Amino acid sequence: MTLEGETQILGTSKTTCFYMRHKLYHAASEIMGHQKLFYEVEIDTQYKSLNLKGTRPQNMPRYSKKRGKQAAYRGISHYKVAIVCVTDENNHMMMQVSGLGSESFDKYKANKDYFKDVDEFISDSKASIQQFTNYLEAVNNKIKTSPLEKRYLTVDMKSLGSVNEMMTEVSSMIQTTRGVGPRNIQGYLDFLLIKKQVKYTFKRKEMAFEILGMIMYTEDFSNEMVRAMPIPISLKEAYYEYRYGISAE
Repeated sequence: MTLEGETQILGTSKTTCFYMRHKLYHAASEIMGHQKLFYEVEIDTQYKSLNLKGTRPQNMPRYSKKRGKQAAYRGISHYKVAIVCVTDENNHMMMQVSGLGSESFDKYKANKDYFKDVDEFISDSKASIQQFTNYLEAVNNKIKTSPLEKRYLTVDMKSLGSVNEMMTEVSSMIQTTRGVGPRNIQGYLDFLLIKKQVKYTFKRKEMAFEILGMIMYTEDFSNEMVRAMPIPISLKEAYYEYRYGISAE
């Protein structure tokens, strides 16, 4: 729901709803931070445009643009947030903001603690994933792309179907919320994954109760901590060429 919709349902202020929402997202990130991936996993990286929604004027790294104006760079560039997406055969999941621009070995390696006893990586043919697979001493089962091939499958008929579904849900979520600011995107991703996992296990009417049960055991998170949440990527790095606002410092 929008914050305005929440205020009408709960009878509280918009500010209170804002803090409640982000405390919920922080709890979701704490829960998902303990997630581990095992055995056979699907892995890929999704790219989303930087969105400065919620950024105060004094903290802007670039001048404001008119909506619908063409981006300065096409394709994957330092204006894109890289989100490493992984799921295993037991529905353990991870979606982690891992920097700006194209996927790399370093971006995958930064998330190595999520992987435990992984035997096989199902992926596309990117060299960075092969390098990460070698680093973890696992097998890289690649989907070889060909202009003549319509089915995106490995030789033994495995696909990236589960990861692609996760990516589609992220795109839908961002469209519904009309963009997500860089400070809050990780919390949105983690809460989406918790809902997805609970949906696999419980009936719809039980989902909220089960999620509440998980959150009750997470650490306290104050309003001051919400305001001090760090941004997981560097806006200065993204907009250095603008030499504007914080990018000019």
